[in-house]
Amino acid sequence: MPNTKFRFATILENEFKKKQQRNKRYSLRAFARDLDVSQSTASLLIRGKTGLSKKKAESIAQKLGFTGEDLHYFVDLTVADCAKLPKIRKEAELRLNQHNSQFNLSTIEICRTLSSWYTLASLELIEMHGKKATEKFLAQALNVAPSKISKAIQNLHTLKIIDGHTILTDFIALPDGSADEYIYRFHREMLGKAIGMAAKKNKNRKEVNIATSVIKMRKSDYDWALKEIRMLRRKLMAKLEDGTGHDSVFCLSTPFFRLDKDLP
Repeated sequence: MPNTKFRFATILENEFKKKQQRNKRYSLRAFARDLDVSQSTASLLIRGKTGLSKKKAESIAQKLGFTGEDLHYFVDLTVADCAKLPKIRKEAELRLNQHNSQFNLSTIEICRTLSSWYTLASLELIEMHGKKATEKFLAQALNVAPSKISKAIQNLHTLKIIDGHTILTDFIALPDGSADEYIYRFHREMLGKAIGMAAKKNKNRKEVNIATSVIKMRKSDYDWALKEIRMLRRKLMAKLEDGTGHDSVFCLSTPFFRLDKDLP
């Protein structure tokens, strides 16, 4: 992921690359034409060197065919990046946590790099401890082999997610419903760790909470319930991660699945 001043540039760059993959002759001039901007402006936009107004962001999103949550996410991301008033930027930043958009995700390559639980945990520890979070520190804190931590850090540098001990972007999330085997591996690892820690008779058991509710419901309410769960999870994350003084890394998992099956 490129180290850009504006995060929305990542989305525009990805859209440009997707168009090039479909048509090898697709040029920056064609992309500029599709966005209704000059070629020089299109170049600055995908490199994150110039901002957008909310109105122009809406226009570009529509020209690229964004709809629904994707359109709202792109516009809010642009406002969070570019609005002049801090209050407006903060409000837009909070809304980002409530959107269920494909743009909440990084590329497949980045998702797969992050699919080991200790990679995401390492990112949080680096953000908390800065230069103190050496590979040895991370290996000890997470009880993971140093070789695995070293490989994870190397990948994060290669993908330009970190530079030294600086996090280059917070534009990172893993999908919660993907069929990708790497993402399923991540969820399996996390749920397995929760069960394993809850079974241990030591102090760590006090830092594990597993609660399960079995409920009857209408199948037609599934999408609504899933959206509510996502919004609640993201609001909670935004609240817990706000401010300073963080001293630990926790995992929040929310499985939601059907137990029975349709009968004749």
